[in-house]
Amino acid sequence: MVKDATIKKINDRISYLEWVINDSNNQDVIKAYKKEIEFLNTLKITHDADVKDWINYTKKGDIPMYEIINLTPHDINLLLEDDIITFKSKGVARVQQKESLDEYFDRIPLYKKEYGEVEGLPEEEGIYYIVSFVVANVLKGKRNDLLIVTKPERNKDGQTIGCYGFARI
Repeated sequence: MVKDATIKKINDRISYLEWVINDSNNQDVIKAYKKEIEFLNTLKITHDADVKDWINYTKKGDIPMYEIINLTPHDINLLLEDDIITFKSKGVARVQQKESLDEYFDRIPLYKKEYGEVEGLPEEEGIYYIVSFVVANVLKGKRNDLLIVTKPERNKDGQTIGCYGFARI
């Protein structure tokens, strides 16, 4: 019988796939993910099943596996119940910004900030990109593959050491 830790990983994968299916309009992805869910449910009840079967199955190319690429300047630690996954920075997506003096409040200059084009952000099927809030906000409603960190965990000095999930804007 499959070990409890393996069952948990399989259940987590099934939950993720169901989430993607509910959020996707791509019929090929939906079909492939439903096929993977069926396989994973079979794997859970098969006595001689092994996680290696699942890994080999997903490597065959039958299933479009999603990848997450971190395009922020910092490594991001995703804090899971039983694991920490570190997403190393693979580059930086930025938004062109322009500031111009708008007015003064007493002697304090107040600037107006305008956002321009996004730089350093590829667009490839099957890949999610972790980006800054500013990048995600500029592209809000235009792209569905952008993630920002959510539910941060901070150390005693108030520095962010990880997050408990990702969000879309």
